[in-house]
Order: sequence, then C-alpha cells, then structure tokens
Amino acid sequence: MKTQQTKTKEIKIDITDLAFGGRGFGRNDHGKAVMVQGALKGETVLAGITREHKDYDQAEVVQILKPSPDRVEPLCPYYANCGGCNLMHLAYPAQVKAKAAWVERALHRVSGIKPHEVISSPASEGCRNRVRVQVKHKKIGFYARASNDLVEISNCLVAKDAINRILPELAKYLEQWQGPDPKEIELLSGLEDTVFACVIFDRSQRVSKQKIQELRAGLLDTGLAGVRFSVAGRLERWEFSPENGANMYRSADLDLFAFPGFFSQVNFATNDILLEELTKEAGEGQGGEALDLYAGTGNFTLPLLRQNWLVTSVENAVGSLDAIVFGAEANGLKQGLAGFQGKVEKVLPVLWEEKAHFDLVVLDPPRSGAKGLMPGLARLDPTKIIYISCHPAALARDAKELIKLGYEPCSFMVFDHFPHTGHVEALLAFEK
Repeated sequence: MKTQQTKTKEIKIDITDLAFGGRGFGRNDHGKAVMVQGALKGETVLAGITREHKDYDQAEVVQILKPSPDRVEPLCPYYANCGGCNLMHLAYPAQVKAKAAWVERALHRVSGIKPHEVISSPASEGCRNRVRVQVKHKKIGFYARASNDLVEISNCLVAKDAINRILPELAKYLEQWQGPDPKEIELLSGLEDTVFACVIFDRSQRVSKQKIQELRAGLLDTGLAGVRFSVAGRLERWEFSPENGANMYRSADLDLFAFPGFFSQVNFATNDILLEELTKEAGEGQGGEALDLYAGTGNFTLPLLRQNWLVTSVENAVGSLDAIVFGAEANGLKQGLAGFQGKVEKVLPVLWEEKAHFDLVVLDPPRSGAKGLMPGLARLDPTKIIYISCHPAALARDAKELIKLGYEPCSFMVFDHFPHTGHVEALLAFEK
C-alpha cells in the first residue's frame, strides 16, 4: 500500500482507546482513524500528522489539552527521544491493564475466553536481564524513535543494576577503540552481578581475527565476565558451563542458565512466574511424553524434565540443543531428554513418520506465531497444548485453528515481561 509523506498539519482529537503497541487511537472530523504516538485513552490532544495512509493517519502529540488521570512524568531522562520504551508516560498498573485488554480483545473474537490472571512484572524498573545497545561512531545507546539516529546513554532505567554498572566502562573503552564499530552489543546479567556480552558485527563487515582478539581483551577489561562475537552472520562456538552463563532461575532442585548470543526471556523475575504457571498447567509427567517446540536453551524443557516428563526438544538455532544437554546433565535430568535440531515445520513430518505420540505439546514461537502448523500438532494427538505467545494476533489466528481441530481453551494468562513497552506475553492452554 502506498503512503504519502505530508507536511505537518495539526488537528484536535479525542483519544478513545490505546491501540496494540501503545499508540492512542481516535478519529478525525471526517471519521478517519488516527494513531497518535504519545497519547493516552481518555485524553484530548493537539496532534501533528506525520504520515497519511489510505485507511488511517499517523500522528504525534503536539500538546496535551486534557490529560488522562493515568498520565505520569517519565522517570527516564532519555525518554523523550529514545526508542527503547514507549509507554513510560502511562502509570505502570494502567500499562498492565491495557496489555491484558489487547490480548483479550484479540482472543475474544476466537472463543470469548478471558484471562483468569494478569501477571505484572515484580519490578517495573531495573527488571531487564537482557539489553541490546546499538553502536555508532564509537558511541553506545539506543536508536531514537522511528529513526536510526543514536541516543547516547550512560544508563538504562529498565536494565538490571549490573548492566548499568558496565555501560559507562563499555562506552569509555569503545570511544578509544581503534577498529571497526560493532553494529550492536547484547548484554546479559543473571541472579549474580556478572555480565556477559554478545558483540554483533554487520553481516557485510569482515573483521580480522587479530582485531577480534584485541577487542575481546579490551572488553573483558571493562568488567565483563565473557564476550562472544558474531561476525559475518556467524556466532562463535560457546563453551557451556555455570561460569560461562547467567543463572536465570534457581530452586532447591533446578538451575537454569542463559548464555550470550542465545535466546532467553528478557525479564527473569517474570519468567520465574511463567515457569511456575506452566509447570502447574502441565502437571506431573509420570513418565508421559512431552514435545517442546521452539525450545531455545531449555527454559521449558528442563522444568518439565524435573516434573518427570520425557521431553523431546525441537530448536533450529545452532548450539541451542547443546545448551539444553548441558542443562539436563547439570541437573541430573539427561535420561529423559531427546532432541531435534531443525525448523519445526521440517521436524514434524519426521515425528509423523516415526508414529510419535505426545501427551503434551508446549510451543513458544517467534512473533509471527506457528502459522499452518496446528494441523500437524493435532496429528500428534496430544491431550494438552500450551501455547506461549508474544503477539496476540498470531496467537488468535493459531488458536482459531486449534479450536477447529477439536481443542478447547482451558487456561489463559497474560504476563508483562516488558514494562514501559508495547510488548506483551500470553499463555493459552488447550485440552482435548
């Protein structure tokens, strides 16, 4: 669809809703929808049109004429320009309520089910264990909203304290670094104060081994516990051990680790609650067969193994299954584990050919969901399916398919892993 960039024109508009992602929604005098960045439900604002589309316009707040009672002053000094957060002007309890409404609205069209529980992050600041900063002209920060301009930062309000302690040292070192700029650096911190980094160069960059070793040594001198590199789209191999990972979950009988360059949830405290709810929903395995799709490094696999499920993990990312095996061995759980490396859509036919049957299927797909895969899951004849999703529309699409295949929603929870942003996580369980 073609769009037209326009000169800024201003309109007065009443905001009647907060749309998915966090922009205010209203209609102009002609009834056309307008999405207003920075506006909240119940406000009247003066908005500047930034882009016109056929069916709606985009705008940003110029002046708040009637504020929402839920509007607050953002605590972050970078918030006006930084693109990392977009809901810090909304009181945190209202953020959680809005996110629950987005998921409920998407799923109501499918089955009418409502969340029986909405889980807030235990902390709304200092809560992110994984943060990715951009690097540009030897400076570090986040991209400005809707721009590739860098907003230089020395700390991040939502990052864990350990990450914030390393950021100034990292910035100081990169300023004097005599070599090519990385594209971005992902910082990872666990229950201890150690911080690991994954340094990512643009796929088109060619960086010599000498420069990599020089940069590694310099970064380790800033206080990082370990550094992993991604050069030309290839991640270095990583040695899995407790010392080489961030402890993300610890109980009397289970330890989970996150590793640099591998996917993990960004908010370990909320992930603890997610694991508690998921294992409660799964129940004791008693030797039953479970399938964990998009398994990552074992965030769900290992707790299910601990609950006496026999678990088959499927993950496409190179090295992730090795991380799961390490976790299983470290926790004395390897005997119940099997795994496939590959895309889910490629592995499912293999499981059909083997006439595999699973009592439980758990899946946590990327934002796009698992489009077209629901009939394949049903073919495995699981009694229960637990679907974790970070995109309500994708979840609703796939839930509709499962309902057509004879599954009924039985449990629905919303989790806020991402305070001050428009992102939300949901758990929807189905029974047959």
